[in-house]
Amino acid sequence: SSAVILDADEFVFFEQIAVLDLFPRSGTFSSDGTLVQLSESTSKATIFFSDSILVRFTLGACQVLTFPATVNTGVGLLTGFPQVGTSYGEAGFPFGADVNSYRFQGLYLWSEIEGIYDTSVEIQALGEPGAIARCKSEGYFEGLGFSCNDVWSTPEYRSYLGLVDRIQFKVESAPTLPFHNLRIAVDPAIPEVNTDMYDLLGGTTDFYSTVESDEDDIRVLSVDGDFEPTQGAAHGWPGAAAAAESTFADDQWVTIFLDNPFPLVELDHLLIEIAEDGSGDAGRSGSGASSIYYQHVYDRRTISWYSTAPPEDAYPFSASVPTTTPYTNMTFGQRLPMIQFCVFPLACPSQALVEVSTAT
Repeated sequence: SSAVILDADEFVFFEQIAVLDLFPRSGTFSSDGTLVQLSESTSKATIFFSDSILVRFTLGACQVLTFPATVNTGVGLLTGFPQVGTSYGEAGFPFGADVNSYRFQGLYLWSEIEGIYDTSVEIQALGEPGAIARCKSEGYFEGLGFSCNDVWSTPEYRSYLGLVDRIQFKVESAPTLPFHNLRIAVDPAIPEVNTDMYDLLGGTTDFYSTVESDEDDIRVLSVDGDFEPTQGAAHGWPGAAAAAESTFADDQWVTIFLDNPFPLVELDHLLIEIAEDGSGDAGRSGSGASSIYYQHVYDRRTISWYSTAPPEDAYPFSASVPTTTPYTNMTFGQRLPMIQFCVFPLACPSQALVEVSTAT
């Protein structure tokens, strides 16, 4: 049967979208299948009205090729990397509820968070009318029962403008046990020259220590006691209104409202640490491996450690984390949490991946 080709006037030309790369890099399209990677050159998002689309390429003056494509919405910040779960029977991943205690650090590069930074700068440059208007156009702040007029008139909210006040994670399978003494910390000023954890740590098997600080701009979330994943937690500026959005459900995004919003730093990478401390709970050792989704980045961008039994000491587990071989339950990894960083008072960003098949 012949392929269905849309008329020219049924196509929309997006000037801001360009072909970023072809795989394999043969310089042309292969009948065996070519992966086409597209990139938007501006921060303005393209809106797709269907998950099933056609993509047309004009090659030279006369050759036009049209291929079916699908729009995969709901992908994380790292749209160019595969989405994976916690395979291989590994334990101790964040939010897994399968060990007593853990520390997990991951590195997000400037090139991956630059778009969020640009949004942050844009929001911070707005005056009173612009900030209120932008808040209303998003509809998110008011959707939680607040007035957009308050983002300027209330000193606390005004101080949050342009800061990251929420972090989203994509849930693979909702945990069945509560998190214990959950702690999230960030260092948004990792030097640009350090592009993986092994390099950042100088070739040592250790944790990056800046995030152990209790300063507000470092320790962005701290939950004493249990955090029930099916009930959420009343944290951050929304208070009780945050609980509904911070509940974990299968194959859905969960929104964690931060106690202390933080700024991004131009040109610098961002390190995030997620930890749970069950040192005071001898009965805490989960039986499941429910967790969030990850994206495989092919570089050593994470380091993690866990303990199935209560560790010798509380966070940061200085006496419990191994310092010599065989570094039991401690490892570098290549899977970063599927994540979104959200800027106050906007809704969290939503990325889409356009997958084009050129196979015949």
